[in-house]
Amino acid sequence: MTISKTRAAAKAFAAQMLIIEDLTADRLAEQFITWVERTVDKLVERFPVGKWGMKIAYNDPWYPNYRIAVQFMRVEDGKVILQREWLEKRAKQIGREQAESMSAKLARKLDGVTDLEVKHINGGDLTLAGKRKGASVVIQQSTVTKVSSKGTWYNQWPALIYVDGKRVTEKNFLAGK
Repeated sequence: MTISKTRAAAKAFAAQMLIIEDLTADRLAEQFITWVERTVDKLVERFPVGKWGMKIAYNDPWYPNYRIAVQFMRVEDGKVILQREWLEKRAKQIGREQAESMSAKLARKLDGVTDLEVKHINGGDLTLAGKRKGASVVIQQSTVTKVSSKGTWYNQWPALIYVDGKRVTEKNFLAGK
């Protein structure tokens, strides 16, 4: 392969990754908003709301979720109100950060894959097909949303990788096996 073809392929790949990243960022922002809304509803059901808000012990299993949700809550007349504008702004930031993280990890998984085609995309859940060393490659990536014990919302990006229809581990795929 000539240098110009390599550069053209790299530019095409980068353009595809940006499209995937943009589609993913919006969907992840929506998922974060939905998660916060549901979490606030569950917190209101489980914990009494006083004049100053909710009282949740730091060792309560719900505390990490509370640490995230409380950023978007205010209490008026003993009722919890979502600060929608701040939630949407922060969700866009989080969606973009998570999409960039996903894109970087996906780019590593796609090293050497050519003729890349997006078969399915829904947020961070996607199916890609292509070729690598003459073999057909299908990567099915999913999104797993988690909250750390310290109250950090994040995603993990596990993938199933198939080479010529046979499942291989990510480690073996990246090693070229």
